[in-house]
Amino acid sequence: MIAPPVVSIVIDGRLIASSMPALLEQGTVFAPVDPFARTLAERIEVDPSRRTIRFTRGARSITLEILPIEPYVPAYPLVIPLAAVARALGTTVSYDAKYALLAIISSPSSQPATMPPYVAQPPLPQPGPTFTPTPEPQPTLAVTPMPQPRRTPIALFHRR
Repeated sequence: MIAPPVVSIVIDGRLIASSMPALLEQGTVFAPVDPFARTLAERIEVDPSRRTIRFTRGARSITLEILPIEPYVPAYPLVIPLAAVARALGTTVSYDAKYALLAIISSPSSQPATMPPYVAQPPLPQPGPTFTPTPEPQPTLAVTPMPQPRRTPIALFHRR
């Protein structure tokens, strides 16, 4: 089983960090409600009796039904289709598949005039070690001098 790709979320040019990353699954970016939706919505209302969550921003709002997760995992936070919620709240949403980046611009005035929203650039390749072949050293011919005569006298013993 292949894990879904992790998606970086940028809202108004700021990279939003979370303890649980946003994931791309079947073409939809799912992100935990906190902190992504809290950055976009002015008000979030949860109605446990109706099992709904309502996001409001200005005059716009969207209501989502909370579906039960089987099996229930208490540590798993509530996730939402972030791009759909952001569009419903009147923001501009774009997705860059090359960098797995979801960029959300909440208003035209929040977009920097001289610089586009943050785009994660892959690191530039660093030059690797350069291999320069060196010739193998050739053995040198060592000329040894002529042997010297023996310095210790040889004693000759006669046999009787």
